[in-house]
Order: sequence, then C-alpha cells, then structure tokens
Amino acid sequence: MMKNLNNKLALIALMASASAMAATDGTLDATQSQGSTEVSVAVPEVVQVTFPNGDIPIPFSVTTTTPVTETFCIYTNAADNAVDVAIALLNDNNAGPGASAVLLSGTDKIEYSFALNIAGGEPIAAGIDEDGLAATPITSANNTSATCSVGGMSHELVVTVPFANMAAAPVGNYTDTITVTVTPGV
Repeated sequence: MMKNLNNKLALIALMASASAMAATDGTLDATQSQGSTEVSVAVPEVVQVTFPNGDIPIPFSVTTTTPVTETFCIYTNAADNAVDVAIALLNDNNAGPGASAVLLSGTDKIEYSFALNIAGGEPIAAGIDEDGLAATPITSANNTSATCSVGGMSHELVVTVPFANMAAAPVGNYTDTITVTVTPGV
C-alpha cells in the first residue's frame, strides 16, 4: 500500500514539474490570444588548450644545456578551475617503459626531458618520459579567458635537451610531438 502511494505521489510531482516548464497556449478569442513558452539552455563545462607561441624551438649547443619554457593556456568555464590533463608523445624510444622521451630524425634520436608546471614554475609533473602523463586532476586552469588574454597563461612545458645529447647526434632535423589533452574535471 505504501509503495503504491509513493508511486502516485512521484507521478503527481513529475506532472506538476512538467506543467511548470510547459508552454501555455492562448485561448481562441476575437480580439487577442496570448501564449508563452520558456527559453532555456544548459551550458556544459567546456575546456580548451592553446599554444599561442606555436612550436618549441630548441637552440643547438654543444656546451650549454638551456631548458626552454613554453607558456600555454588551459581554459575551463568551471568556477573551480578544475580539469584533467594528460600528455602523450608521438615518438617511441623503443627502450621499454619509463624510457626518456626522444626527438627523432629518421632512425637517429636525441633523448630529452620535459616537465609540466603551473605558470610561474610550480611543478605538476617533472621528468615526464616517453610514456607521457596519465590524466591528472588540476585546479589551475584559467576560467576568465579561453586564450588566457585575461589572467595570463596558466601553464608551462619546460623542455630540456642536454647539450651532450645534441653534440653526439648526427646532422638532421629532430622532432617530437607533445600532445596535451584537457578534459572537464569531475
């Protein structure tokens, strides 16, 4: 009996909420008819990653290792600035799990490392290897501007190619692709 009563009350509540959101039709009249409808939009959480400076050129040197810092923007419209960030690398070192990241020119390679920081240098993940970075929750995304034009760049990739690795490499143009994937935080 109680279950049946609860079901009826739930049905009445559902019908009442549906009618509160439903359009109302006007009446048939010779002078005026007026109806109304509700307009609504559900805004989901959105995210965007942008690299306003483009690619990351590494200066060649046989005497000095100079880390290169590339600032970039992670944006969300979420009030808590929370997103998940994952990083993948195109090149495979073929040296097993945990091997260094590599720049490739044909079959020639130069090992390098990189880190992900909050803008200003606070580390999120240091020494990321060829396996990349699994989805990691962060709360430092910019939620003011999708391009970080307001509030500043939110994150940094710090790429380090040891000078000894460059000095030992054969002539070539060495590249890798770092893919940063941002998903809404949960």
